[in-house]
Amino acid sequence: MDQPLPFDAAKALENAKDIVCPLCNANTFENIVMIKKISALMSPTGQESIIPLPAYRCTECKRVLEQEDIEGTKLDAPKLKLI
Repeated sequence: MDQPLPFDAAKALENAKDIVCPLCNANTFENIVMIKKISALMSPTGQESIIPLPAYRCTECKRVLEQEDIEGTKLDAPKLKLI
């Protein structure tokens, strides 16, 4: 049986590509929480709900990073598959 290769987090981070803000090219972000309100008609409980959504905001220009900003990042190496 094939054994998976041991995962070396330090090595993976050493070769990882920085994600940068598409607006100002800064590479530092802060955690924020966005809040969404779901109507009773759309809620599985049948009651109005408030849902917190974690997000990242650029520390320089304050732009909220969107999923497309992360997914659109070109990587030089193939993605690692964690087992």
